[in-house]
Amino acid sequence: MKRHLFTLLILMAAMLGTVRAQQAGTIISVTPLFDYSVSQTQAAINNMIPINLPTWVVNLLTDIDYGTKGYKVIYYTKDFDGNLTLASGAMIIPQGYSCNHDMMVYCHGTVFDPDEVPSRMSGAGGGVEFIFGLLYAGNGYVTVMPDYLGLGDGPDLHLYVDEKTEASATVYLMKAVDSYTGQNGIGLTGDVMISGYSQGGHAGMSTFRYLEEVGLPGFDVATAGLGSGPYDLATKQYQFIVGNPNYPTREYILYTVASCQEAYGNLYNSPSDILVAPYDQLYTTHILGQTGQTDWVPTPWPQMFVPSVYQNYTTNPNNPLRQCLQQSNVYDWDNRSETEMYYCTGDEQVAYQNSTKAEAAMEDNLPWWLFWMIPFINSTYVGSFDHFDCVIPYGILSKWHFDRIP
Repeated sequence: MKRHLFTLLILMAAMLGTVRAQQAGTIISVTPLFDYSVSQTQAAINNMIPINLPTWVVNLLTDIDYGTKGYKVIYYTKDFDGNLTLASGAMIIPQGYSCNHDMMVYCHGTVFDPDEVPSRMSGAGGGVEFIFGLLYAGNGYVTVMPDYLGLGDGPDLHLYVDEKTEASATVYLMKAVDSYTGQNGIGLTGDVMISGYSQGGHAGMSTFRYLEEVGLPGFDVATAGLGSGPYDLATKQYQFIVGNPNYPTREYILYTVASCQEAYGNLYNSPSDILVAPYDQLYTTHILGQTGQTDWVPTPWPQMFVPSVYQNYTTNPNNPLRQCLQQSNVYDWDNRSETEMYYCTGDEQVAYQNSTKAEAAMEDNLPWWLFWMIPFINSTYVGSFDHFDCVIPYGILSKWHFDRIP
């Protein structure tokens, strides 16, 4: 309630306090978050790393060259229906870098707590994910980290793994950051690197596709390096979850149901139409209410659902949930830029076949005269780690990949 009241006050202040035209990408406010020296940036990263590594190993892997300044940005973007709304995100700017900067976009993974987002210096994994922002900015990239719609200071429900709003939140934050840097004498090259892990892999691919197919004036995608993303939501990822009654992060299922209902309105009239008691009320309180509490979701997860609904999900390929996910598949499009999709075969949350299928589809879509691009679109195996541990090789290898781009 307090979060939505604060959002309303921001909107009122923005409407009363400015005469300029409101449009997506317009900045509402920029608030300083931190100002770190090189050593402070390195120390912040070291303190966030969730495993015990010798300091010299961490320093070797991260290799921070610049101090960093972080800001929370509140800006206008577009909602699912194309109407103006507000969103928030983080902007991190390197200090002491004399040349023009490439822009790095980092899209965060799944969070249920609206405050576990970049604009709060947090992210998935209990906040560990914010390391990426410090790492990229500390190596000279102007770093852009969207909270997504409905998280941070954004009103309404977060539309989980929704291609349209993931892309809009990211692209219009890029536009806002471009405006801020231009007004403050911070040069950009126009080259964009796109990164993201888990849901962030999907959000990063959604943004990548938008920038390639629609475009954002002044920006070109140099490369994308994404990790463990559910790019094929309606088939590979759907079958991976529905076929496993003991799927470990079963709260994702309810997040997806809520998102699809919010977007299309055709999954139920009341939560009790699809969920048995007490899960219908728990869903209303915690998923729709975005309290961040998910420890009540049972295993096996099908016991939450009305039996006929669960049967429909498992046997009817045209059920409304699957049709919703079909609209946010991001694996099959005409990609013309260098791309790495990192995956681990021990991933228990995201089917690694999302990455291999995306590579095959994108390569098949290349016209014959672009045959030379086939080696530059890759799904890359980085080990047999589980979903949490896979982020470590992803982080190291994707960083090396970005740094070698001229």
